[in-house]
Amino acid sequence: WTRWAVSSTWEAKNPRDYWFGEAGKSCDVCTWRQALNAEYAVEIGQSSGSSLIDMHRAYELVSHKQLVHNARRYGFNLRLLRFILATYSMARAILFRQIVTDSVMIAGTLVAGCSHATTLLKLSLMGALDMVVQKWPSVDLAVVVDDVQFQSMGSAASVGRVLTGAVRMARKYLTEECHMIVSEPKFVTISSD
Repeated sequence: WTRWAVSSTWEAKNPRDYWFGEAGKSCDVCTWRQALNAEYAVEIGQSSGSSLIDMHRAYELVSHKQLVHNARRYGFNLRLLRFILATYSMARAILFRQIVTDSVMIAGTLVAGCSHATTLLKLSLMGALDMVVQKWPSVDLAVVVDDVQFQSMGSAASVGRVLTGAVRMARKYLTEECHMIVSEPKFVTISSD
């Protein structure tokens, strides 16, 4: 109930063009849009480039302090956030058939599978991604959970400059402000002329 009443309502009031994997903006639409943009660039004689960064263990690395900061900044319900973070901080154990593990306490994570986890991940990343969009408006940014894709079209030189600048800025803010780890083995850039 709270997912629909609070988190979904907050997402509807704070839309971003770059979020995909949600109602009306499927992951398939994201992929096709990126492919069509690249084909269009080639058709009109321009270059196109895309870079993809993946945030390693994104749900595990979300800072609760950053969530509270962004909740105030973007109007997320603080009472609900405090309740969710309190439940995330409780002792946990795994029960499988008749076997129970020792309990553990973990601080500073989101629980993947929680009905609010994806919304809270968006909340934690929104400030950093908004700054990238403001600074690099010609970049087409697309985010599916913890994967961020940057796309640019234009001359080969401008595509290289824009993608390099946008990716560097995103990596800086995602690592320094959001405390994320950008997965180096999964980083990739492709281009076409």
